[in-house]
Amino acid sequence: MADKEIIHTSGDGGSSMAGVMVGLLVAAVVIIGAFFFISNGGFDRTATGPNVTIKAPATTGGGGGTSK
Repeated sequence: MADKEIIHTSGDGGSSMAGVMVGLLVAAVVIIGAFFFISNGGFDRTATGPNVTIKAPATTGGGGGTSK
């Protein structure tokens, strides 16, 4: 019969815990990003500022232009 080598390993769970923490961190960033995206209206960026009306000065017919 062939000899069998038995390898005993003990996992401390450190690497799986790191994966869980990274997964939770990514999920939190996605959720917070989605919240800000929805609360700000997505890409609908309409400017809301003061209404400004520009009035040109009235001319009286004595302008300095030349006419042909």
